[in-house]
Amino acid sequence: MLTPLLESSQPQLEGRLLVVLCSYRGGIGNPPAFSFASLVPRLGPIARLLDRLSLLSLRQFIASNRDHFANVRTVGYQVGLLKDALRQGSPVDVTIRVDEVLAQDAACEQLASFGQVEVRTAGDLLDANETADSMLLIYPDALGLGWASLESRLPSGRVYVVNGRRRIFSLDASTSRKLRWRRLLASTRVTELLATLAIVPLAAGLAAWDALRGKS
Repeated sequence: MLTPLLESSQPQLEGRLLVVLCSYRGGIGNPPAFSFASLVPRLGPIARLLDRLSLLSLRQFIASNRDHFANVRTVGYQVGLLKDALRQGSPVDVTIRVDEVLAQDAACEQLASFGQVEVRTAGDLLDANETADSMLLIYPDALGLGWASLESRLPSGRVYVVNGRRRIFSLDASTSRKLRWRRLLASTRVTELLATLAIVPLAAGLAAWDALRGKS
């Protein structure tokens, strides 16, 4: 069962429905943390020093936490999300476009029972002039990391998202702004970094205060 983001906002999956089954692209545009030691091992200690100066450990922390907290769902799980979404609508025709990254997964075989299936590259999931009456994006994570470009090319009208947390919502200007902000936080982990910057000096100050008071 899917949960509407707003109880008063029920999806209207009607007429010709276009479904886009998206892969996880959190790492797209965010390549593995650059390392001088890996790229130019002959530099030895100099490369390791450059890695320290360029905050390699911090950059690795950000990348690993982005992907860990995304909690990416399986293709089978996404197919289940589609099944639940279709129960909430009454489309007369369903076309399902699958990101080619997912196409080899056995769970995709179930999609044919819902409608016409097309396998496409990520950059070709939308046509220049879409004619669908309603659209549904199915993300494997909570934020649809890496899919901002596709969202920017969506036509106006009935566009909905189902995310990995089983939330279904209309992709309007308000939710788009919220997604941009949350994606920024997920990709930079700025909240955790600011908390660390605050906690370390606070802990040092408390330790110094205890030392001055003769407490160990």
